[in-house]
Amino acid sequence: MTLDAMNDTHELESDGNKGHNLKLYSVATIRAATNSFSAENKLGQGGFGPVYKVVLKKKHPRNGLRKPC
Repeated sequence: MTLDAMNDTHELESDGNKGHNLKLYSVATIRAATNSFSAENKLGQGGFGPVYKVVLKKKHPRNGLRKPC
């Protein structure tokens, strides 16, 4: 790993951005959003592997309950 790659990794881990708007998600969040990568959420296959539909949940501003986005 080069010094630049190490700096880039640290920057992403520390929530820094170098002019981009990448959003990082934990594996647990992705599993929950894809229903553990269920076949019913699989949209197709791309050059980098399977593509899944996700359902993200947002906190409701008034009562803090989560609802699908």
